[in-house]
Amino acid sequence: MQSDRIDDFGIAEGELHCEACAVAYSIRGGIPRFVASESYSSSFGEQWIRAGSLRSDSQTGTTYMRDTVLGRTEWPENHLDGKLVLECGCGAGDDTDVLQSLGNSTLISLDLSASVKVAYENTKSNPNVHIIQADLSRIPLREKSVDVVYCHRVLQHTPDPETSFFSMTKHLKDRGGEMFLHCYDSHLSSVLHWKYALRPITKRIDSQRLFRILETLGPALYRLAGAFSRLPLKIGHVSLGRVFAQLFIPFYNHDDLSDRYPLSPEFLYQLSLVNTFDALSPQHDHPKSPSQLRRWFVRDGFDRIELRGRNPVRMVATR
Repeated sequence: MQSDRIDDFGIAEGELHCEACAVAYSIRGGIPRFVASESYSSSFGEQWIRAGSLRSDSQTGTTYMRDTVLGRTEWPENHLDGKLVLECGCGAGDDTDVLQSLGNSTLISLDLSASVKVAYENTKSNPNVHIIQADLSRIPLREKSVDVVYCHRVLQHTPDPETSFFSMTKHLKDRGGEMFLHCYDSHLSSVLHWKYALRPITKRIDSQRLFRILETLGPALYRLAGAFSRLPLKIGHVSLGRVFAQLFIPFYNHDDLSDRYPLSPEFLYQLSLVNTFDALSPQHDHPKSPSQLRRWFVRDGFDRIELRGRNPVRMVATR
């Protein structure tokens, strides 16, 4: 390791040298960089550099992200105590902030996009959190070395989810290794969504231009989606207005979060804007069924595989 500049949080600029492969990797802005570019993930870099720590509980003053993580994993609050955790796809570090609070753990959080810069700024004061820029299909860690792999909102956005899955699992310990996996669902009620009708066009639009388009059309579409979602038309527990909005109005509306959290109207709009961009801009979006994911877990030798929800798929598996 070569350090050219050190700051209060460690090596800010320098190089990591791999003697076995005779390759040097740069450290820039405090982050080891194991890739030369963002590749297919540039839209996520654009998204989180713009949005920053929009969803972070420390910024909103709520438990929104903590409740989301614990609700989807169904983990107890001290579940990660004493464990080495690999977070695959950290974005701006919103989940990272929650994970590091679930016990005294060591957390390695990676992302391919430039969002690692935001994640690093949000977490650099914690010496147990290590942010790296790396490709999910080529994770620069020793195999069978981590206790927990955490992959939330990421797998479907990789070019080959199967390859990415087995790239992650090979770093888990053979005995007791645990993985939490979240993936978009291939269920009919998931794929019948406005984003899948528009993505063949929107994923080809330059990210900055797409964001400007959404900023222009957003206020009107946001109000329209909210108006339909509030219509008192139901069949059983199914809101017909929400179904119509999901099918035909290409913009999210998260106003219902104000029923649970003290979030401002401006925050709710910005969250809806960012999530709409997140739906339309990625180069890849490959939903998977629970049965397909289960087959991958079985092939990799997992003994206990639990489906914890659908739409999206949420699974926890242990070796």
